[in-house]
Amino acid sequence: MTRKSVCVGLVKGSAVAAIAAFGIAMAAPATAQAPPNEVRFCGEQISGEGILLGDLDCTDSQFDSVPAVIIRHLGRLDLNGFSITKGRGKQAVECIGKCEVMNGTIDVLTRGRAAVSGRKRVTVTNVIIEGGWARGVRSNRGVRVVDSIVRQARQIGVRSNKRSVIIRNSEITGNGLLGRTVGGIGVQAQQNAKISDSFVTGNFRFGVLVENGRVILENTVLEENNLQLGCDTPEFDCRGTCDDDELTCFAGCDGDTDCLDDCRDLTELCKADCLECADIATLYRPDFSGSTCDYSLRLFAGVPIGTFPDQNWGVCECDDGICTAEND
Repeated sequence: MTRKSVCVGLVKGSAVAAIAAFGIAMAAPATAQAPPNEVRFCGEQISGEGILLGDLDCTDSQFDSVPAVIIRHLGRLDLNGFSITKGRGKQAVECIGKCEVMNGTIDVLTRGRAAVSGRKRVTVTNVIIEGGWARGVRSNRGVRVVDSIVRQARQIGVRSNKRSVIIRNSEITGNGLLGRTVGGIGVQAQQNAKISDSFVTGNFRFGVLVENGRVILENTVLEENNLQLGCDTPEFDCRGTCDDDELTCFAGCDGDTDCLDDCRDLTELCKADCLECADIATLYRPDFSGSTCDYSLRLFAGVPIGTFPDQNWGVCECDDGICTAEND
């Protein structure tokens, strides 16, 4: 009996203590959320939340070797309506872990690298990104671009090295000023790309290039993504033009063997400069819903782009050559 009474007493005592502790917890005010890290200077590092307190000009050569802002693991930078301007060297914003950049402008001048670059998933929301020597936005583990504009990157507007790209209500335009084989691409993903309510236009070689996955388009416009000189499309037959030039060259040789050989060499060089260009290039048939494009290009696993120049998906307005006929 005594032992039982002691046990009941311990249980009752524990319950009273728990109730008292609960009452104290209810009465205590909630712990205030830590204020965001204030970003005032070039080269600052933040963890968690960060907020820009004014325009940040990091174009001076002393900042070439460091990003304008470094975001540590699971960080978020609110540009707060202000801008970051970066010159040569490192990227404007570098993300070590998953990150989000929002509400402002990032401008990369001269030979700067990416505007926003990350090792894991990068999200850009309500940001205007101008420039970037190599990329506008890039990540190894997926990119999300929402309510934003990415334009005038020298090579590629948006790129995910390993995973998917998601773009919503955004504009990807005028990227790939270098063109050629190093870029000229609006959106590039190694896996999948899902683009909705967006415009991907005026990029120099490809609007969307997905080499190992699928493309899903919803209410999106992909047009005029073949501005690079030398693009081979149904509208401009680059290789055919080379053949015409060869005939003209032959006519001036008057049968001279060396001259004819030189003409053939020039034709091969001419055709080597002809580039495949398209609004959408993908390994699998793209999934369209309320979207438009001018040209598509069908890719083949393990086969270099351009090996099958006449293959397309038959999903874009000009894939069947009707546009060419209308323009003749």
